[in-house]
Amino acid sequence: MYISPRSLSSVSLITLVSLSACTIPVDRKASISTPASTTTVTLTAPAPHQQLDGTDLAAIVASVEAETGTRVGIAVDGVVAGSILSGPAWSTAKVPISIAALRQSTGHYEAMRSAITTSDNGSAQQLWESLGSGELAAEATNAILREGGDLTTRIQPFVQRDGFSAFGQTQWALIDQSTFAQHLTTIPHAESVFAAMAEIAPDQRYGLGLIPGAQFKGGWGPEPDHGYLVRQFGVIPTLSGPVAVAIIAKADDYATGQTALTALAVKLHSRMK
Repeated sequence: MYISPRSLSSVSLITLVSLSACTIPVDRKASISTPASTTTVTLTAPAPHQQLDGTDLAAIVASVEAETGTRVGIAVDGVVAGSILSGPAWSTAKVPISIAALRQSTGHYEAMRSAITTSDNGSAQQLWESLGSGELAAEATNAILREGGDLTTRIQPFVQRDGFSAFGQTQWALIDQSTFAQHLTTIPHAESVFAAMAEIAPDQRYGLGLIPGAQFKGGWGPEPDHGYLVRQFGVIPTLSGPVAVAIIAKADDYATGQTALTALAVKLHSRMK
């Protein structure tokens, strides 16, 4: 299914591929994110970018879902398609939190670097707590989202699941996340965070990380019922300029989720012409 910006207020989903609900290691430091097997993917530089429409994205989604047996979604240039269009932010929420913390104090730079490049949860929690109570931290992070054009998402201030951060359980829709990515470089104090998104740890460079020059952040974690949610968002370069992208997969396990995001990224990259 796909949704254009004009229809977001009255979403009508068109099912592309009927698949049973599938849903990783926990969104902690990079040590758990190494898949059982490694697939080498070679990407060639695309021709100048032309905006993809809903039909293009729907075709990508249908192909990936059929190949991987997962539910996936993708948002590009204000258009979104997929059988899953939102989910917990997991570690992707570390991007606005890092910006909020750096705005308060540049002394948080090293913690930011760890939270972004290796997805270190301890560093992210340090940044979160530097913003005050749960309510104050959420308020400060929401302000960053609003500056980035996301007028909808509200950061979760309280722990919802034992063993997981409050902010990681924030529901972040793909369309809102891609909008935030599109405006990321315009947000004061976001420069160093955006730069860190170009230096993601090698074992987290699946999906968008396979596109040369991509600046992105991933997030992953177990679903309450079964399986894993794996997602990424960021900016990928094209000959016509940067393009904001958000992708998501709900799979049986983390490795399959990685495979699905990589398939989405490869097919997207091949159509950016």
